[in-house]
Amino acid sequence: MAMTPGDPLERATAEMRDEASSAAWLDVSETVKRRVSGIVRPAASLVAVTDDGSTRWADDGSRVLVSERVLLPRLRRSVASDQRAVDDVRVRRDGDRCVAVEVDLVCAYGSDLAAQGDDVHAVVSDELRDLLGPDPERDVVVRVVDVTDRDPRDD
Repeated sequence: MAMTPGDPLERATAEMRDEASSAAWLDVSETVKRRVSGIVRPAASLVAVTDDGSTRWADDGSRVLVSERVLLPRLRRSVASDQRAVDDVRVRRDGDRCVAVEVDLVCAYGSDLAAQGDDVHAVVSDELRDLLGPDPERDVVVRVVDVTDRDPRDD
């Protein structure tokens, strides 16, 4: 839709451009930006390790870090199935190293809960190894915290 001279949208756009340069708008804009940036929850970063357990280094000489904002959603997606869903997932750390991951599951009624737990343990261990590297000391704890007769992903 092209704007025609005298079009209300064109006039409103021109007025907004004129308003945008006012000092009051700049004050409001800065306040909004500050408040929005305060809403974003900072995420911790976890150090990745090599096969021998030492810190993994990137080609540019920096440590390889993985944000929990990357790790936690990936774990949730990899665990989800029509038989189970993650209710909660938590990372325990020692400094910047992941020492344990705790996964709370909701499972479908009638599913083999022990098998679901074993499978989730294996999936989470594989994902952690892929993202953070091998760590024989890292613990994975899986708990079934609820059972539902619906698709667990819908709860």
